[in-house]
Amino acid sequence: MNEMTERVANELSRIIQQVVAYLQPLPGVAAAVRPGPGKWSKQEIVGHLVDSALNNLPRFVRAQAVTSFYAPVYDQDSWVRLQGYQQAEWPALLGLWAGLNGQIAHMVRLIPAAALAHVCHIGDREPVTLGSLLEDYVAHLRHHMRQLGIEDQVF
Repeated sequence: MNEMTERVANELSRIIQQVVAYLQPLPGVAAAVRPGPGKWSKQEIVGHLVDSALNNLPRFVRAQAVTSFYAPVYDQDSWVRLQGYQQAEWPALLGLWAGLNGQIAHMVRLIPAAALAHVCHIGDREPVTLGSLLEDYVAHLRHHMRQLGIEDQVF
């Protein structure tokens, strides 16, 4: 493990603890409330974060195996709608998110330092390194933590 992967893995572990501690006591009915038209409920935000983990975990794994990796983008709104997160069982959804991110944190600890420079092409976006993709993943989680009303103690 190197300094960067250790920091990212530790941040992910801390984020998992903070999110679960904040959201686990929330009743499913409250988690499903949409704050306004066209806005995602807390439940849908967590579902979106499940989709993010499902898309990024294979990216993180595959990008280690080759020096240049290509992956598609996904339509976030469609994924949230098609997976029916608004109707999902709240405790199971939160557990799924925590489990996926726990696996990501575990895997990040195993990434060799040399692989962090591997180039990732995601759709038509500008290419980024695996290291940058990991940093972006954590930043994305923090963004949604703020939407969920969770203050990130990592800042």
